[in-house]
Amino acid sequence: MKELRQAIRKEKDEEAKEKLKRALGAMENRKKARERREREEAVLERHRKEEKELVKQGKQPFYLKKKEVEKRVLVDTFGELKGKKLDRVIERRRKKVEGKEKKKMPFARRVQE
Repeated sequence: MKELRQAIRKEKDEEAKEKLKRALGAMENRKKARERREREEAVLERHRKEEKELVKQGKQPFYLKKKEVEKRVLVDTFGELKGKKLDRVIERRRKKVEGKEKKKMPFARRVQE
């Protein structure tokens, strides 16, 4: 990816530059998806280990639902953030959800004033 960024800076042709930018974006998206998958797998693995121990003690096994896995991944991801960074992330997430809710709302109710 470093080489691609350098190539983008050196490239003069706008069309070729756009092509390189798209390729870089695709690589970054794949990297983020891989990291998210790895985080999810780590959460699931941790849960499975805990459950194995509890099953050995005689408890019924409990399997996580998809939504619960997502929540745990979020807690795991943002658990390491502190202070202003965490506040900024929460604020951006709130704005994103708020915007989606506005889009889903019928237009007549969106503009009440």
